Amino acid sequence: MYVVFARIEGEAAGEGSLAAFAVDGHLAGITLEERLAVLSPHTVGTWSLRDCRVPMHRLIGGPGQGIAIAMAVLELFRPTVGAATLGFARRAMSEAVARSLSPRRIQEADR
Repeated sequence: MYVVFARIEGEAAGEGSLAAFAVDGHLAGITLEERLAVLSPHTVGTWSLRDCRVPMHRLIGGPGQGIAIAMAVLELFRPTVGAATLGFARRAMSEAVARSLSPRRIQEADR
């Protein structure tokens, strides 16, 4: 399932014209062009929609609410992103300290 932000056909261009849709990832016309390898458990990459019809019952919120929905989701996840980066930093520090104190590392430095 993907959340896609798009302009509804016939709506005037602008920030208020964007809508959010829940799109089934198996829908005809969706092509994954490139998947990027990242540490997080998220699917990150480039994909395209070509001749892909998304029915109006897949609309999240209402027409023109896409930006408001995107900003609300970002606000919800902001604390978890901060917590995750803190966890990554702690792990990196722990690994760096352990490596710098390892006997093998000390012996190599004496050479």
